[in-house]
Amino acid sequence: MVPRGNSAAGTSAEPTPTRNVQPGWESVGEALATRSWAVVEQCRVVGRDRAERGLSVREALGELRSTTRQVVHREPSFDECEALVDAWADSTLGYLNRLACSDPMTGLDSQAHLVQLLGTAGDGDLIMVVLQVARPDNFFEHARRMSLLGELCQGVFPTARATARVGVRRLVTLAPAQSDLGARVSLLVRGADGADLVWVEPVPPTRSAREALIDRLARH
Repeated sequence: MVPRGNSAAGTSAEPTPTRNVQPGWESVGEALATRSWAVVEQCRVVGRDRAERGLSVREALGELRSTTRQVVHREPSFDECEALVDAWADSTLGYLNRLACSDPMTGLDSQAHLVQLLGTAGDGDLIMVVLQVARPDNFFEHARRMSLLGELCQGVFPTARATARVGVRRLVTLAPAQSDLGARVSLLVRGADGADLVWVEPVPPTRSAREALIDRLARH
């Protein structure tokens, strides 16, 4: 029997802690509410989104704090804050790189300049040598290291069109496809102290494919 004045049709659902989270934070709220392993990854997604919307890192951290307090009644963890700030910084640095011909942190060519050069490059006469380092803990020390590695690339490939920082942890050297390419890449590997990987990417045949390749290298 349903008590008088409390019919089944008039019963409202219990409020949930994720119902009133700030717009854009729903995925983090859901992950927190279910104690999901994906909380940190969702913080990265939202960090990129907050940067693209023009929010400062202080504002983004404030929103994260509000969300964790509302949903699970605690302060955000170090890992959650780190994921948010890393993603925010990656996105912001990528935006700065797209605006300039030179990378503001290293003085090397920017990603935008590399894309512009690839748009006018002929077929088959150029290759891309990619150097990758570990994800940084200290961004200022990382920028110095990338600058030094960039100078090394320029020395090994003196006729290169560009040596550009792509994303946060990769350098791409656009160089002529010469007969001594293998020897020069081997020399780079021996001299690139601290590099995780060095490999060669062929230049795709179309402009759209080249832009897609640079975008992929910047994101991973």
